[in-house]
Amino acid sequence: MLRNREFSTILADGSKPHRRSGYRMPQVSLRELQVFLAVCECRAFSRAADRMGVSQPALSRTVRDLETRFDLRFFHRNGRGVELTQAGRVLRQHAETVISSVEDLEIELNELRESASGVVVIVLPTHVSQVVTPKLVRRFAEHYPKASLHVFEDANDRIADRVRDGVADIGLFYAYAPPDTPRQDYVAEEPLFLVELPDEDGNDDDGPITFAQLADRPLVLPRRKSVYRQFLEECADGAEVRLNVVRELEMGSTQMAFVLEREGGSILPFSHCWSEVRSGQAVARQIVGPKITRHITLIRSTFKQAQMVRVAGQILNEELRASNAMFRWQFVAKADQKAG
Repeated sequence: MLRNREFSTILADGSKPHRRSGYRMPQVSLRELQVFLAVCECRAFSRAADRMGVSQPALSRTVRDLETRFDLRFFHRNGRGVELTQAGRVLRQHAETVISSVEDLEIELNELRESASGVVVIVLPTHVSQVVTPKLVRRFAEHYPKASLHVFEDANDRIADRVRDGVADIGLFYAYAPPDTPRQDYVAEEPLFLVELPDEDGNDDDGPITFAQLADRPLVLPRRKSVYRQFLEECADGAEVRLNVVRELEMGSTQMAFVLEREGGSILPFSHCWSEVRSGQAVARQIVGPKITRHITLIRSTFKQAQMVRVAGQILNEELRASNAMFRWQFVAKADQKAG
């Protein structure tokens, strides 16, 4: 698809005409040239509008604006359609040259892009990888057919190190404070939820719950040595709440399994329980007063600055947003990110 760029008027030999002092050469966009050529080829505004996928008044306005800008008439209107004026024939010659050159440019650049080869490595948390990897790999292959995208899963506390050490080009991990170092982007906030089974009467209240209300809830959580548990305890201390932990786990990934075994509730991100909530096996209530969140952070390698890495990061961000029903993240605007 041709972009809507602007070109100064040029002569047939490629040189620019002499400009009078104080004279500003009119600018023409590619879109205007495409509209003009469509009218030339169709010899009627109505058929040209159909070809361009616009209304006839909009197309007529584009041609009229072009004529006004150059203070010239490019078409003679008559009952049978339109015919080119002398100025119109000159413009058509140059317009066809410009459009053809831009199309050739796009073909050559696409060939360069498609010939790009290499490997991009992304490391993700397990629950994120399971959701976005298939589409991520497919879309990357559409951009770079001769390159490879490798997506690996790893523990959250090791992901940033994988990128810093040059093992991976991009990593996505959960942080407990917004990033303040180069080459890290603050992508989203991840709220945490109290996840429980519906009560015996089948009530499935999924409204928010305050931190104070957690005090009388039996909880299944990772052991205190885990960063995640330490974060929860700090939040509880700040809210002056003592968490009622009835079972401590070596592996945080098993929390949902223990909830289903009626050991107690747990505090989890929505991505860890969305399938159970969707099936009605569990209820997730966002914790508020205060709200507790983790910061979803994307880190990029300083070892590789290839365009392929930037494209892979962009696709990852887009797929995360498209899959947000499974995450319930609160994405931040680019202005709020600390980009490297």
